[in-house]
Amino acid sequence: MGIECRMVDAVRWMGGNLKAMVEFVGAERAGLAGEMNWEEREEKVRTGGLFISGTIVCVGDWIVKCADGDFVVCPHDVFEETYGPTKEILEEAAEKRFELGLYGFCFSSGREK
Repeated sequence: MGIECRMVDAVRWMGGNLKAMVEFVGAERAGLAGEMNWEEREEKVRTGGLFISGTIVCVGDWIVKCADGDFVVCPHDVFEETYGPTKEILEEAAEKRFELGLYGFCFSSGREK
């Protein structure tokens, strides 16, 4: 039995990390381009939700950067099925005071083949 490791560039939408999301996917893909300041962007998301490339993003969803540079919305349960459990990674990050979701991160999980 070997270990399968997958690397993915992803950010989890936590509802309060809008700047990280915009930095990760770009303002245009998030529907927040233009002459808006951050308060206006936050208000737009509060009242209308966050969309990435036209897809609604729910709190807890992951935004995954694909190999072709596009971004997809991935529900948390599907993310864990695909890449493995994230609980240990998130707990370790909290202990080390990493702020996941600031710029994205590489997630590596060891899974039995």
